[in-house]
Amino acid sequence: MALGKNPDSDQSNRHFFGFSKRAHLPTYDLSDDYEQRFPEDPMGEETGQNARVWRTYLAESADFDAMMVGEARDGLDAMLVFAGLFSAVVTSFLVQTSQNLQADFTETTAYLLYELIAVQRAAADGNPVNDVSASPLNPTSTFVPNYPCRLD
Repeated sequence: MALGKNPDSDQSNRHFFGFSKRAHLPTYDLSDDYEQRFPEDPMGEETGQNARVWRTYLAESADFDAMMVGEARDGLDAMLVFAGLFSAVVTSFLVQTSQNLQADFTETTAYLLYELIAVQRAAADGNPVNDVSASPLNPTSTFVPNYPCRLD
């Protein structure tokens, strides 16, 4: 889209949540003929505060800013829709996976094997078998998920 053109010319009847999309933006004379829009400066005042170059710059930057804000607003709408869909998918995934959590049977087997070896060593050395500490895990113990990080 070229600078100086009205970005709403073909979308003037579009609404967003009941509001006209760019109704709050000021309207400018968007003609490209700056010689007619801004009269020539008197001799010696070409660099003053209200010179033609600054009025032209302000008109161009206002058009450019209006287009940038409009594009950012339209992009933000798409990003919010994407974020909503992403959070819905992740939430349903977490709900389904949290129901299927189960004990790590490899870890349980390793604990029980360690206890079995300790019992055999105690028996071989002539020590009482009751002095061997019991494994914290067994096939009938209740499973509590182990979270990798704490939010305390």
